[in-house]
Order: sequence, then structure tokens, then C-alpha cells
Amino acid sequence: MTSLENYKWQIVAKNTVGNTEGPVWTFSTIDRRDISGTLTQSLDATVGAGPARLVANATTNGGGGTMASSVNLNGFQFTINSGNGNASSYNGAITGPGTLRISGCRFDGSWPSDPRLGGTVANSPDGVSMDSGHVELNKTDGVDALAGAISVIPPSGNTVRIHLSKSNQINDASTITSTTAVGSFYLEMNGFSDTILGLDIKTGHQVDTGTGGVLTVTNLTVGGAVKGPGTYTSSNSTFVTGTGSVVVPGATTPADAGRSTVEASPGSVVADGVATSTITVTLFDATSAVVPGKAVTLASNRAAGTDTITPASGESNASGVVTFTVKSTTPGDAIFTATDTTDSVVITATATVTYTEIPPADAGLSTVVASPTSLCADGVHASTVTVTLLNASSLPVAGKTVALASDRAAGTDTITTASAVSNASGVVTFTVKSTTPGDAVLTATDTTDTITVSVPATVTFTENPAASAGSSTVSAAPSSVVANGSSASTITVTLLDGSDLPLAGKTVTLASSREAGLDTISGASGVSNISGVVTFTVISSTVGTPEFTATDVTDGVTLTSTTTVSFTAPSNVVDISNILYPWEPANTDAGVKIDVAVGVGYSGRLVGTTKTHWASLGFTRALDLNGNSLIIDTGDGNAMSASGAISGNGLVRVNAGGVGILHISGAVGNSYTGTTEINKGPVKLEKTSGNALNGTITVSGAMSNSFPGTGTLLWGANHQINDASNLTLTVGSSLNFNSYSETLGTLAITGDSNIYLTGSTSIAHFADSSAAAWTSAKQLIIREWNGSPTGGGTEAIFFGTSASGLSAGQIAQIG
Repeated sequence: MTSLENYKWQIVAKNTVGNTEGPVWTFSTIDRRDISGTLTQSLDATVGAGPARLVANATTNGGGGTMASSVNLNGFQFTINSGNGNASSYNGAITGPGTLRISGCRFDGSWPSDPRLGGTVANSPDGVSMDSGHVELNKTDGVDALAGAISVIPPSGNTVRIHLSKSNQINDASTITSTTAVGSFYLEMNGFSDTILGLDIKTGHQVDTGTGGVLTVTNLTVGGAVKGPGTYTSSNSTFVTGTGSVVVPGATTPADAGRSTVEASPGSVVADGVATSTITVTLFDATSAVVPGKAVTLASNRAAGTDTITPASGESNASGVVTFTVKSTTPGDAIFTATDTTDSVVITATATVTYTEIPPADAGLSTVVASPTSLCADGVHASTVTVTLLNASSLPVAGKTVALASDRAAGTDTITTASAVSNASGVVTFTVKSTTPGDAVLTATDTTDTITVSVPATVTFTENPAASAGSSTVSAAPSSVVANGSSASTITVTLLDGSDLPLAGKTVTLASSREAGLDTISGASGVSNISGVVTFTVISSTVGTPEFTATDVTDGVTLTSTTTVSFTAPSNVVDISNILYPWEPANTDAGVKIDVAVGVGYSGRLVGTTKTHWASLGFTRALDLNGNSLIIDTGDGNAMSASGAISGNGLVRVNAGGVGILHISGAVGNSYTGTTEINKGPVKLEKTSGNALNGTITVSGAMSNSFPGTGTLLWGANHQINDASNLTLTVGSSLNFNSYSETLGTLAITGDSNIYLTGSTSIAHFADSSAAAWTSAKQLIIREWNGSPTGGGTEAIFFGTSASGLSAGQIAQIG
């Protein structure tokens, strides 16, 4: 019989009571293929000879190759998914209304490994979005590969490229917008030319013209700034690379040398390398109108390196303004001249900045202040010493190198830095601490001018008092943990003196009341911080309630405050996830060997997504989904048995397929609630008690290139599915009742699928499915039926309990 792949069919007559004539079938060819969802094979293989029409959003299967089929978007979104970098060509016409999305491309390497839009017929979507990788435009010169509003969304840390391999690949009325600055975007002209209506790109995104490529764009915005008419090249614009150009049509006006201005504010600053003057360049044309979009440089008449100008060049904004800052360490007058390098126009107006000598600091007016002036000599608490340099007019003196010294023996007091430079307020800040009691007199010196500040600061380092045994505390959180050798309790020791003030810089040890080796304490000792706190952690594999006592060994004081931690016996539940129990340590996505992670006599509780390893041979342990996802993966065809009882709420996903069968077996039924996804098959249901599957169930078709067999549920015993579970069959999926009986919820159909009544006694009773969604034109084929068209026989399929269990339209989709 001819394949029904590219045909539509319907029942036009059916048996009625007393009518012995058999069903009559009519077939008629169609000239298109309706597609939706994720395609399980290439576009051409899915569509066949006819074009494709979307009836919902659709995504290609990510494989490579060359496709010739055309796609009518029909108001939906068509996603070209390269599957992380598989080279593919789409040479058909993608026509609107609707959106073309390009995704799934790889982020490394060059464009040839990602999708190519080629052919001789134009693409005409309403819009295009691109969120990863690279796309090559290779239609015949003048035939549009992209059209509509083109939105580019570069992912963080990655690059999106649109690469031309021919000229005139983008519709002249199209706009391109890069909608995020977290990644990079390149429009690669590759030496070719094109014309578009608008380009709005973020700062840092670029047009790479290649060798001589030209992009003509009516409306150009870069980093939020609208660009005026002109020709933009790599020599005058940061967003253009290569030897070509970006052209904005329209009349361009050069700056007028005499009308443009260069102004400095302030006109006189100290030559300290810190103080700055702002140079404002304003470009005017011959009519005194401002001139935006011009590249401007600023130069000093003094020797190179004398004056520091920031930035090296700028571009005039919408008000014709470019702003620079200048500073210097050399006294004298600097004359600054601006040049419009876009038009090679030197501005005749200049600005002068006078750099004055930096006056020396005044020894008597400058100050050295410490705060606080008294603190513990614990080597932890610090005093902040602020040195403020003032000149004879009591004005701050910046740019001076300042050193701070103590009058005590070298090494007694710790000063943060040997020297530092005064800021614009004349300030330099140091911190000092010590472990030696006594007064430290701290003197600052302006080493630039060899001036010692005559007003020093004094810091009194007091004796560090001993900890009070009664006031100090030892606390544990939590106070009860499992004795499993990994769960830990945090012991916090807080040292207080007799006035209940915290003591820093004390060495503290922690000891357990149990014999050595039973409890593991992190660290032999610790030093109390500025809050008097030292933290330890303890773990144990031995049940019991030890006491933990802390000792301030610096002062020889044992704290009378102790704490207890109850180490309890571990339960028989083991928390598992791929993160905690990787089957392959170098590959955290490889899955887990559940029967190793969950020992004999224990059950497992999922604390994250857990995926079985393909070589694990399945699992026998009971598992609590605990709100997470269990993925049973046979690795394309390894025979496995999942006999452990699955409970809790969550997702159960089966990725089977190939020659090996996944057996869902065991004497204890699965009681989980949530969702079940059967991706590929076969999966054999053979629980000897209770249900094998629960929740809302979806059976999908082939997902493997190595083993492209359909997704199949195969019965190995009666009544394996929860009576309330609703089923959805997608394209290429099958149910094989294999001579057993089953009662289920409703049946929905979203793709061509099959029901096999293998053997001679298969009975399937679905709930009333007249309200269930059956996608139009999708077929449900009933195979190997051992019944009678007029009723009777040993096999049957029921929908509900009356003749209204299916609609007339649904019946027409059954063969």
C-alpha cells in the first residue's frame, strides 16, 4: 500500500446495524505539509515533496544538511535550530506573515558551522530574532535572505554574527536592532554591500566591513546616539572595522574653523597630576549650526607626555560637543588646539590652561589626627591616622608623597603603607595597630618637599585584658546533627572581658568531652576577631552528646560556659542528585548509579534533578521525587530495569530507545504524582502490584539518530497505568497492549501515532475523550486488531461508556 505520509484521508461511510458493507476510505493528495512543534527529522524529510505550512510554532531538529523545502509561517514562529553548531543550509523561501528565529548556534568558532540562508527565492518574514551563534546570508545577489524588523540578542559573554556572502541580502526596508549590551554583535559585510532602513546597535557592537564592504543605512544609532549624514570608517568611528564604510545618506557639513570653539574650565590649575581642567570643544558650521557626528582630537603645544589628555579622541554629540579632561605635573601655560579629523579642519580657537607650581605644605598648619586615640594592643584593633597637608594659605596641597613613622622601636607598631600621595583634599590616610602596650607618637613627613609636620598624633595601646571565664560564651548551631561524618554543627566562641567588652587577638582552642578521634573539630585553634569571635565546626560518625569547652590559651583561661551537640543516628533516607553523586566525576551530566548512591537498606530522596547513568543497569531502591525530576536514561538502547518504587510529586522522564528495553517492574507499585514523559522506547510496563506510571503522560516518538525507533509503551501485565492518567500521543509514538487489559483516562493526539493490539486478547478502555485535543489531520492507526467490524471478538478499544466517547471528527482520524 502507498505510504500515507503525504496524503490526507477520512472515513466517508461506516458500518451500521444490519449493513454488511465494510468501511469505505477515500484518499486525495495534498500540496503542503502542516508542521508544528520540534521536528524529529530534517525539514525536507518531514515535508517531503510539498512545502511546509506552520499550524503552530515549530523548531527544526538541529541536524545538518541542505534543505530545499519552503515554509509558510502562517502567522507563527519558525525556529532554525542548528543544534549547537551543525552546518545546515535552508534554500527554500520562508514567507510571512510570521517570525523567523535563529537559535541553538554554537558560540565558538567561525560562521561556516552554523545556518546558511541560500537559494534563489526571497525570504519575507515579518520579523527576525537571533539569540545565539552565526548566520550566513547566501541568497542570489539581490534576493533577500532576511526581511522585516531584525532583533539581535547576544547572550552574556558570547557573540552573534550576521555574515554576508553575497551583496543585497537584507531587505531595504529592514531595521536591525541589537537589544542588549551584555554580549557582542557583528554585522559582517565581508567586502559586500547592502542597504537597510535602520541600524540601532549598542556601544561596542560593530559593523565589520571586511575589504571594501559598504553598508548604506538611512537611520543610524550607536549607543543611543543618532548619527548624522556622512561616511563612517574605522579611522573615525569605533563601531566600524575593516577597510570599507557605513554610509548615512544626506548632506554633510564640515565644521567651520573660525566659528567652532575650544574652552577650558578652570583656566588655571595646580600642576600636581591630580587637579584637572575640562576642555569643551563645540563644532559649528558656516551658518553657526552645531555639527554632530564628527571625530575630534585635542593636542597640547607642549612636549609629548607633558600634559595628559583624556580621551585620545571623541565624537561630537547631538549638540556638537566633545569634552576632554587635561592634567599635568609640569608648571607653565599649555595651549590646546582641537581638530575635526573627519573633515581635516583645525579649529582656530584655542584654550589655554596655566599649570601653577605646587606650594609646599606648611609644617605648622598641616595636621596628623588619630581616631581612636586609645585601643587594645591586640594586633587586631586599628587606629585610623589622617594626615591633612595645608599650605601657608590653609589651602589643601595635593600630589605630595607622605610618610608616617612611629617613635617606638621598629616593628613594634604596624603602619599600613610606607608612604602614600595626598589627594585633591590634601589627605592621606593610614591605619596603625600593635601588640605592644604603650604610647606611640606618630609623625608625618611631606617627603616631596622634605617638611615634617610639627603636630604629631599619639595613640595609646592599652594592655589587652584577659577573657572572663564566666562572661564568655560557647554556643552551637544546630545543637543536634546526624552522626554521618559529614553533617556539621558550628561552634561559636565569643570572648568577653570583665566589662562584657569583646576581646580580639586571643588564641582559642576547642575540645570535646569525648575521647580523642570521635569528634572532628575544624582547626586546632583560632584567633578571635574584632568582635571577640572564633568559629569552629564539628562533625562525628558516632552517636552521642559531647560537651565542647573553649580555652583562651593566650591568657590561660578556660571558659566555664560550655555547649553540647547531640549527634543522632542517621535515618535510612539518603539525599541524592547529580551534583552530589556524579557517576563520572569528570562529567556531572553523566548521571548517577542510584543503587550505589543509595546503599542497601536505604531509600533515596531527590534534592535536585537526578539522571540515571546508561551503564547503571537500572535501580532497585525506592525513590521519593520530593518535587524534583527523575530522568531514566538508557543511553540509546541499553536494557535496564527500574524496579524501585517511585513516590512523591515531580517529573518522571524516560529517555529509552534502541534494541534494549527499559522494564518498569517490581512488586511495589509507583505512587508518584505529577507528570510522566516517555521519550523514545520501548518501555515495558510489568509491575506485579500497583501502577507503573502515574500523572499526566506524554508518549513521544524517535529522539535518537542511532536508534530511530518510535516511542513505544509495551504492556507486560494487566492494569499498569493509573486509571485517572490522561495520555497524549505525539508524532511517531505507539501503545502496544500485547494481549493485556488497561483502563486509562482521556486520550489526546498531537501527531501521527499507533495502537497495537498484538496477540488476541488486548482490551483498552479510555475515558470519554470527546473533549480531548486531537490535532487536525493527524492519524491514529489501530493495528493487529482481532475483532469484528459488527461487534464482538476478543479484542476491543473503548472510549467512555457511550457512543459519544469520541466526536465524529475524532472518529474520522482513526484507521
